[in-house]
Amino acid sequence: MTPQQLAQLEEHRIAEAVADVALASIRLEGGGTVCWGGDGSWMNEGRGLAMRGEVPPGEVDRAIGFLRERGAGVRFDVCPYAYPSIRQVRHHDAKQRADGRSARALGGFDSLR
Repeated sequence: MTPQQLAQLEEHRIAEAVADVALASIRLEGGGTVCWGGDGSWMNEGRGLAMRGEVPPGEVDRAIGFLRERGAGVRFDVCPYAYPSIRQVRHHDAKQRADGRSARALGGFDSLR
């Protein structure tokens, strides 16, 4: 098994496990979940994004909206093995954001800081 294959399996497992216990969650095209576990919860973030395929720009908008509707900050845990589209979409989103709010990204991608 390659490191990328192992990462795909593990990222999917974690994303689904958190979604199973969260108060609310959505699944994204391209892989991953965005979860909400209540105000201030450690669950309030996206996980496993773009591990199963390319992510259309609308999916990131949907993920951001899901968290903001619940009053949560926008945070994504993105694996270095994720499909490249997630970096391009997030970079575009960071440049287009005009409301002064930032999204924090984990996993070594700094475009939204």
